[in-house]
Amino acid sequence: VDVTLQTLLPRTAYRAMTTTSPSSPPKMPPARFSRTMSDMSRQVNKKELAQKSLFACVEGGGQSWLVLVSEGIHPPKEIDSCRFYTTEEIDGKTVARKAEDVINDCVRWLKVFETRHGKLTSIGIVSFGPTDLNPKSRTFGYITTTPKEGWQNTDVVGPFSRAFKGTPVGFDTDVNMVAVSEYTYGDHGDISSAAYITVGTGIGVGVCTNGKSVHGLIHPEGGHIRAPRYQAPADKKKAKYIGSDGRDSYPGNCKFHCLDKDGKPLPCVIRCIARAHHHRHHHQQHHHLQQHQPQ
Repeated sequence: VDVTLQTLLPRTAYRAMTTTSPSSPPKMPPARFSRTMSDMSRQVNKKELAQKSLFACVEGGGQSWLVLVSEGIHPPKEIDSCRFYTTEEIDGKTVARKAEDVINDCVRWLKVFETRHGKLTSIGIVSFGPTDLNPKSRTFGYITTTPKEGWQNTDVVGPFSRAFKGTPVGFDTDVNMVAVSEYTYGDHGDISSAAYITVGTGIGVGVCTNGKSVHGLIHPEGGHIRAPRYQAPADKKKAKYIGSDGRDSYPGNCKFHCLDKDGKPLPCVIRCIARAHHHRHHHQQHHHLQQHQPQ
C-alpha cells in the first residue's frame, strides 16, 4: 500500500501523510521504493479501471449501422445496442435514407446512453470503404469513393468528435476490426498475425499484425478480378439477358466497377446478374427485414 501511495500521490501529499506529529504515534519508516512493484500496481489499476469503463463501438454497413456499448475489455461485456437501417418505407416504397441522418441517429443514441449510464471512455468506429485512415489528412474519418449511392465523401468521425468533445474517437475499416478481434479474442493460440476476408456487397480484406491493423497508402484491398461472360446452355438461351449468341448480355447497374474501359465485365457483374434473376425474391425478403426494424 505504501509503495502504491508513493506512486500515485504527489510528493507533498505523501510527505504530509507520513510525517509524524507530537499527538500521533510514531510511524514505521516507509518501504523502499521499488520500480518493479510500482509498475505492477499501475498495470493492476489500469486493468481494474478498464473493466469498469464504458466503450462504444459503431459499425457502419451498407444495409444498417450498429451501435453497441460494452463494459470492460477482458473480456468485454455488452451493455446495450441498437441498429439503424439505411433505408426506410415511405408510401409503400423502400427508399434510401440520407447518410448524415443515419450517422446522426447513432450519435443521438449514444448521447442518450451516456446521459443515463455515465461518460464513455472512448468510441471506436468501423465502416465499409474506401475510407481515409490518415489522421493528418483533411478528410480523415471520411468514407470516400464508395460505390454506395449517397455515401460518397461522407464525414463519419466528425459528428461523433463534435458531439463527444474530449472523448477519444478511433476509426478503421470493418474488416480490419474483425481481423484484430480474431487476433485478440479468437482463441487461435500463439499467433502474430491474422487476415480476414468478407464476401458481401463487396469483397473486403483486413490484416492484423501483433495486435494492430495494417494500413498502407490507404488500407488492404482484395483487388478486382475480371470475370468472363456467362455462356448459357442450349435450353437456357431464351432467358432474360442472354443474347443471340447465348452469352450473357446484361450490362450491369454499377457505374463504378461493372465494366472496364474496354467494356469487359468486372466481378460485381456476377452479383448484378444474380440480383436481376432473383429480383422478386430479394425484394420480398427486403420488405420482411424492414418490418422488423427496432423502434
